[in-house]
Amino acid sequence: MSDKYFDLHISGLGYLSRAREVKPKRSNPFLAVDVTAIHGHADDVQRVRFDAKVAGSEAQKVIRDLM
Repeated sequence: MSDKYFDLHISGLGYLSRAREVKPKRSNPFLAVDVTAIHGHADDVQRVRFDAKVAGSEAQKVIRDLM
């Protein structure tokens, strides 16, 4: 039986916060951020928060520059 994955691809406006390096005891450190995505009509904006691992060397460089 193979594992199945569903990737989420979005575009839009959001806020980036809590950029940090996570150092687990039993695995390698990684960069993580919180993203608050904004969606909905301008008169009734909704927000959804994602806690995300930063993947890709260019994305990691950008986040490290912001930190």
